[in-house]
Amino acid sequence: KEGRIAWANRGKDPLFLFAALQRQLGYPLVPRPKRPQPQTESPALLARRIDRLELRVKLLEEEAKGGIDLTQFDPKNQHGDDPPRSPSGTLP
Repeated sequence: KEGRIAWANRGKDPLFLFAALQRQLGYPLVPRPKRPQPQTESPALLARRIDRLELRVKLLEEEAKGGIDLTQFDPKNQHGDDPPRSPSGTLP
């Protein structure tokens, strides 16, 4: 009977053959390698998380001192430079 099962599963995935042998003839389960768990805690991810935490702590310290400089979050002011102002205090 093993030969017929093997002949029927010829050219197919070997796991099908072993599953058929196990199911029909009571063979033991085939040991399968465990899938590696994805590395969710990669060094780059941890470094990015630490940078974010440091930024949060810095903002909390600035808030505790008395104020946060919101110009650093202005999308128009990406380089941290203040736009030139005219003497009257308005933008050119």
